[in-house]
Amino acid sequence: MKSQSDRSIDTLAFSADGQFLATGGQDGAVHIWSCLTESPQLIQTLQEDRVWVDRLAWHPTEPELAIKVGRSVQVWNAATQAQVTTLAFATSSVLDIAWHPR
Repeated sequence: MKSQSDRSIDTLAFSADGQFLATGGQDGAVHIWSCLTESPQLIQTLQEDRVWVDRLAWHPTEPELAIKVGRSVQVWNAATQAQVTTLAFATSSVLDIAWHPR
């Protein structure tokens, strides 16, 4: 699978049901792909900031995606393409992200 911007794909995450794949990288965009066919199809692009995206995590039951951007984590609703919230960590680094399983 090729990046939409010819830049690297540095992180990817499958939705819990396996229907969607989210990819992120140096272009600062998160691309959401449908995995319902043999070849993934780009269905959506989320972009708020032009900051390197290097961590992604799908919510286990909701269409929400946590995205690490710099020293913050943005939560997006993939169904509405709306940003739900931003968690800022001004004095520390975010090394990984994960959702509680319920």
